[in-house]
Amino acid sequence: MRTLVAAVLVLGALAAALLGWGLSGWAAVEQERTTLEAEARVAARSHARAVADLAAARLEALRHAESARPYFHYQNLFHDPRGSDEAVVPSPLAAGPDDPQILGHFQLATSAAGGQPRVSMPTLNDDVPELVAADRRDVDLALRARLGVRAPALLALAPPAMSVADVDATQVASTEPVRIRTRPPATSAQTIELSPAQYAQNIAPNEVYQQTRGAQRSQVVPPRPPAAAPVAHTARTTERTALRTTTATTTTITITVPPLSWATLTDADGAADAVALRRVELPDATLVQGFMVDLAELRAALADAGGAEDERVDHPSTLVARAEVPPGEPVIELPLRDLPWVVPIEEDAYLARIAPTVAALRPAFARRFVPIAVLAALCGALVVVLVARAERLARTRAQFAAAAAHELRTPLAGLQLYGDMLAGGLGDPGKAATYAGRIAEDAARLGRVVANVLGFSQLERGNLSVRPRDGDLAAAVRATVERLRPALARTGAELALVAPAPVPARFDEDAVDRVVANLVDNAEKYGRAGADRRVVVTVVATAAGPTVEVRDHGPGVPPVAARRLFRPFSRGGDADAPSGLGLGLSLSRALARAMGGELGHRPAPGGGAAFTLRLPPAA
Repeated sequence: MRTLVAAVLVLGALAAALLGWGLSGWAAVEQERTTLEAEARVAARSHARAVADLAAARLEALRHAESARPYFHYQNLFHDPRGSDEAVVPSPLAAGPDDPQILGHFQLATSAAGGQPRVSMPTLNDDVPELVAADRRDVDLALRARLGVRAPALLALAPPAMSVADVDATQVASTEPVRIRTRPPATSAQTIELSPAQYAQNIAPNEVYQQTRGAQRSQVVPPRPPAAAPVAHTARTTERTALRTTTATTTTITITVPPLSWATLTDADGAADAVALRRVELPDATLVQGFMVDLAELRAALADAGGAEDERVDHPSTLVARAEVPPGEPVIELPLRDLPWVVPIEEDAYLARIAPTVAALRPAFARRFVPIAVLAALCGALVVVLVARAERLARTRAQFAAAAAHELRTPLAGLQLYGDMLAGGLGDPGKAATYAGRIAEDAARLGRVVANVLGFSQLERGNLSVRPRDGDLAAAVRATVERLRPALARTGAELALVAPAPVPARFDEDAVDRVVANLVDNAEKYGRAGADRRVVVTVVATAAGPTVEVRDHGPGVPPVAARRLFRPFSRGGDADAPSGLGLGLSLSRALARAMGGELGHRPAPGGGAAFTLRLPPAA
């Protein structure tokens, strides 16, 4: 009962402690997982915002720089108003954009008379092909063709033109005939004042270039139109005629160049490009000028620049058009009013980066929790086992005390009875010797009980010692048998010895005497219920060594009892078996092993039990 109570208390306390620790630890793991994921999402948003700010800064830097560019830089050849009146020079853009993040500059021209817009690029010149860089020709021709298809969309996206009235009056107060002014910052409008001759040279720079290179014509003639654009050529001739009429009465031509504005150009297949556009009104034409952003270069620059800010992912955030992002995906809007582009918040990339750390949290807690839980369970089980052993030991001690009292009471009663009879002259005077013999037998039995108790005490303390020496085992056993035979005869048992020849062995004579005495005593007690009460002691030399076998013809040892036969306080048989301390066999095996031998048991053929003592041979 005490063991059950202890088990309930100990295991209940352990279960409560482990359950509390497990729940709190698991909650802490989940909280850490939530915190790590929240931090990853915040980092993804911060990185996307940094990329968006960086992209906006780079795009605005491009727009600011390009907004300050004069309108005539968008043609392959131009006349610089600050230079010679007759000279035309290649545009600064003729060799391609200075900034790698610009894919190309372009210009769409529409005449006042209408017609299809003409698409040109400062890197191309159909009239003077030798001015075109060979390494850019194919790329720029493909880009011009692509822009030609998208010309109507570009015209629709271009912001309205600005007039001189839209510019601050302080910007045009000077009376100088030729000047180009910008109002800081670079996104302010430009006012460009040209003389009619300067304006005319920028209208027909190819003719001026050819004339200065030894052309056969004596005056500037309209440029040869491309074969694919006869309508544009006719419109250009009409514009030139109108210009002559205008310049005949005008001393200065003022042109307003607005800043560039951002727009998104979308293909039929949904692909989007970022372009900067402005609309410039000339006396004889309307120009839509701008540049297209090289998104691949810009995204690469953003990835390179973002490395120092966040090294936990491979910078997946990039710049895309808003229309290209699936609905519901979190994004950071680009802080540009006219460019609806966004930077997706790549939470999955950040979560994937911390996924191994997050996935390891639960196993790490389990690796801490399980061993400690198992250890605690083992400790609890050990406590229960100790309590059970203590309770079993207490019961064993009580049983031992009762058995010892019984074992001692019987010989003591005999001693007292026969002693009193001898002392008082009672009984048959002729049987005085018999009475004395009974006293000797009871004293011997009492001695065996005390010897077993003392021997077990020595065994428990680990100081059980023997002194083996060479001798005749048969002679030693014969002496013991002769000493025990009278006592067994008075109980109705027959003790026989089979020892045909001397058996040399190495043994302790006292230890062998105690072992044989215990085995014979057990054989006599457990064989009382049998019809054949013979106890046979055999001493023989076998291949395994000198052997002493004690056999009875009783009921034998039940299989269940055989497993614990040599344990202390263990007794064979059922509840009706003869009383005893249960120490004889355990002590006998300990003495056998101390002499270098072994004591075993086997069922005897024909019934009964046989105990075999094997000893080492003589040296």
